[in-house]
Amino acid sequence: MSHTYPITMQQDAAPAGPIDAIVRGAVLSLADCLRAPRVRTATVETDAQGLPILAAPFPAAPCAGRAPDGAQLAVHGRYGSWYVVRYDTTEGYVSGDGIVLNY
Repeated sequence: MSHTYPITMQQDAAPAGPIDAIVRGAVLSLADCLRAPRVRTATVETDAQGLPILAAPFPAAPCAGRAPDGAQLAVHGRYGSWYVVRYDTTEGYVSGDGIVLNY
């Protein structure tokens, strides 16, 4: 079964600077406004330290929180190879390498 998710942002190079916070806010706001009937989820597959949820879509961004191995994340969009997620009350970006998308 194939689903189309309306929030897909792709960019070749990760941006730097204050625009990241603006883009993050816009993506999350748009996801909340659209209120898709089914939220895509992902399962964390990582080591004992957990998967870092970052404040922006690049490896050097500040860590907003962590999701433990096996945790379920709500996926609100994609930004290149990064996913915009929510885990409990933490919102941010995770690398696609640490998650498995659920369809």
